[in-house]
Amino acid sequence: MKKKMLAILLVLSVAAGSAGCSSAEGETAGQEETDPSADAAETDGAEKTDDTAETEEASAVKDQIVAFIPGRPDSAFYDFANEGVQSYADEWGMEVRYINDYPDTPEGQADAVRQALTQGVDAICISVADAGAVSEALQEAADIGVVVCTWESDAYPQDRSLMIAPGAPESIGRLLAEMGADALGKRGTDPGAEPVRYCWHYSAAADKDQNFWQYEGERYIAETYPNWENIAPDNYYSGQDPQQAVSAGSALLEEHPDVDLILCNDPTALLGQLQAADDAGLTGEEITITGLASPSSVREYYDKGLLYQWGLWDSQTLASIGCYAAAYLAAGNSVAVNDEVAVPGIGTYTVEANERIETGAGTGEENSGVLLFEEFLRFDDYNIDDFDF
Repeated sequence: MKKKMLAILLVLSVAAGSAGCSSAEGETAGQEETDPSADAAETDGAEKTDDTAETEEASAVKDQIVAFIPGRPDSAFYDFANEGVQSYADEWGMEVRYINDYPDTPEGQADAVRQALTQGVDAICISVADAGAVSEALQEAADIGVVVCTWESDAYPQDRSLMIAPGAPESIGRLLAEMGADALGKRGTDPGAEPVRYCWHYSAAADKDQNFWQYEGERYIAETYPNWENIAPDNYYSGQDPQQAVSAGSALLEEHPDVDLILCNDPTALLGQLQAADDAGLTGEEITITGLASPSSVREYYDKGLLYQWGLWDSQTLASIGCYAAAYLAAGNSVAVNDEVAVPGIGTYTVEANERIETGAGTGEENSGVLLFEEFLRFDDYNIDDFDF
């Protein structure tokens, strides 16, 4: 069983708890002096070994062909992710085919999977819009020996090999709740003491990833902010449709004019909710809205003062890890839970069981599991101008 390492670009880490570090004790009185030139030689040797290892990791995917299928076609977010993927693919000597010319429906994404199969690819890396809609197509891929890995949004675990998750559900749920709390504070509300009426608006009950994020967010809120009240426990859904997102957002505001905070699990819902609030003449002093989206997509509402803080993950790195993992397995390598997987120029991750992101999910003995990214970006007044995606 081959072990593998995976390197990652750190921008901002949201961890489950405090992280500690330790350092070695200084030299003792009777310790012999060391030869600085010998230390330098050892360092040079280590650097050469590291370079050799990275070259070997890159050669492990050389000449592999991966189909990269976005969660939605014609999306600036996924187009940006593809730019990063293509840059890394060139370095690794593999080919990535970006398939984004499909109808913007769950069934259309299944057709994109089948389109990839007709092109003779070795592997598929996909952000899944609807796990049920693509299940049969992904099984067809497995039947003919095409490796499937997912990133950002998962398929059914039995329909893919590895999932490269942006984070564990509890991490993302906590991120959403804390961004809401921070934004409430910025408009003068004490999130830990004052009553807060909140609710959720996201894509669909069928989106299992976003449901897990919402579930874990609810658990975190109940433990951390018992003074908060969910005034719409059934949630508002808009199917990742821009027009529906505005309509659902407007309905939410009409039915709950006293809402203080709206948490949006996906970019389309966040954009629609912001537009609905803008149409209603609301400002960030009257309502707090936060969620997941790229900086450029919501910049208009930030400039209007409707948005204080929101977040996302580094889509270019996350997607690149997914494409590398797919190519690595397609090249005949194998991994199991607790093995390490490495992506040259990025970083190292450990394969974890599928249950880490989905309660009760089984994990195969080989080439099955999850890699957790656990790196998030939070955007606000201090860094909004530092990003251009």
